[in-house]
Amino acid sequence: MNKLNKILVIMLVALMAIPTLNSCTKKGEEDPGLSLKSRKSRLAGEWTLTSGSVMMTSGGSTYSVTFSSGMATYTFMGNSTTVMYSETVTYGKDNTFKAVVIDDGDMTTTEGFWAFMGAYDEVKKEECVVTRTKSQMSSGGITVYTGEEMPTGVFRFKRLSSKDAIIILDGTEVDDGDLWSITGELTYTKK
Repeated sequence: MNKLNKILVIMLVALMAIPTLNSCTKKGEEDPGLSLKSRKSRLAGEWTLTSGSVMMTSGGSTYSVTFSSGMATYTFMGNSTTVMYSETVTYGKDNTFKAVVIDDGDMTTTEGFWAFMGAYDEVKKEECVVTRTKSQMSSGGITVYTGEEMPTGVFRFKRLSSKDAIIILDGTEVDDGDLWSITGELTYTKK
């Protein structure tokens, strides 16, 4: 093969590889620069909450939770309580999820479906995960949701690597007619 043909073959291979490499690059602001695993492969598996904090405000009320070393510290209007806490979320490659939360001895299991969101405004494609809850089981019983009743959650990944993930919370929620502003950051490690 002459030198010109070799150069043309190399250029052709490089052009075909660009879309593949582009799909493996950063989505979240702290994602690895380049990963050989797809974003779905990186997300699939069992994740454990290791640290983080969440703050909710409404009017003059502030409610916060700090997670660290298997403990959660809840603070409301200056009063704090610390309890044992664990949270494990398993994302399946079949777009199902299961979350198990043990909060001061009370266990809640939530199951449903997940999907990556498309891009909008400053959010990149596959930077956010949308969840739809189909059932939630706790000591109070089981609740099954269908259709439009299924609660929806949106989680923005600041970082998603094969070993750890950081989720940014920044939004609002209506609870008993009150509008709450929610901010926070949660760090998970993969088993």
